[in-house]
Amino acid sequence: MHSCTLKTSNDLSVVAHALRAQYPFLLDSAAPGPLGKYSLLMRSAGQQLCLHANGEISGPGEGSSFLQRLEGWYQQEKSSAAAASGWPFTGGWFVYLGYELAAEIEPVVDFPAAEDGFPVAFACRCPAVIYALPQQPGIFHLVAENELLLGDMLDELRE
Repeated sequence: MHSCTLKTSNDLSVVAHALRAQYPFLLDSAAPGPLGKYSLLMRSAGQQLCLHANGEISGPGEGSSFLQRLEGWYQQEKSSAAAASGWPFTGGWFVYLGYELAAEIEPVVDFPAAEDGFPVAFACRCPAVIYALPQQPGIFHLVAENELLLGDMLDELRE
C-alpha cells in the first residue's frame, strides 16, 4: 500500500465529474459524527463486470452466471493481504448486487424483471482511492495498491 497527501482547492465531487472514467464511484458521507468520518472516491482499474437487466453478461471472468464470473475474476485479481493502515479501504472492489440476483442463487424464486434500467449486478476492481476528511478541508489523501498507480493519480489530479 502506498499513500500521500495532496493540497487542493477542489472537493471530491469536482474530481468525480472531471475524471469520471477513472473515478466513477463517489461515496460521500453526510452523516455527522463518526459515521461521517470519511468520504471516498474510488479509482477504477477499467474493467467492469455487469449482469444487464436483459440477462446478458458483459465483462471479464469465465462462467455462465454473474457470480461464477465474479468469483473467477476475483481469483485472478486477488493479492496477498494488504499491510495494516489507518484507512478503511486501501484497494478492492465496488460491487452492486440487485435484489433480482437472488434468482441466480435460488432459481425457483420468480422475481419480476426490474424496469428501472439499472443492471441486476455490477462489479469493478478499484485498486486506489482518494479520501477527503471533513475535518481536513483542502486536503486529499491518496491511497493506492502500488507506487506507479499513486504516481498516475497525482498526475491526473494536477492536470
